Amino acid sequence: MNHKDLEVWKKSIEFVSTIYHLTNNQTEQDQNPLTKELRRSVSSLPSDIADGCSANDGKETINYLNNSLDTLSKIDTQLLNAEKQNYIKNSGVLIDKSMEIRDYIVELIDNYNY
Repeated sequence: MNHKDLEVWKKSIEFVSTIYHLTNNQTEQDQNPLTKELRRSVSSLPSDIADGCSANDGKETINYLNNSLDTLSKIDTQLLNAEKQNYIKNSGVLIDKSMEIRDYIVELIDNYNY
């Protein structure tokens, strides 16, 4: 399976763009640790999905997909923390997008478990 054909990969790429756009108003020197960590985490999301698609077996694929679920949990936490520190607003909209991606990933995992 080619990762570029998966809707979940496409949505994760869009999610990266959304987060980068949201945090783009800060220079490198002005970026706080939360923003930097959020960017690192969200950038790894589509990579984990792509790695899962190129894995040699189902168990390895599931492992990568589980890593992407862990990353989404991290992103949700970082979004909430960033909002509490007034670095971003309306983290709930972004968390909703992450939940949509999570649902796609869980569906993929379920398909591999059969």
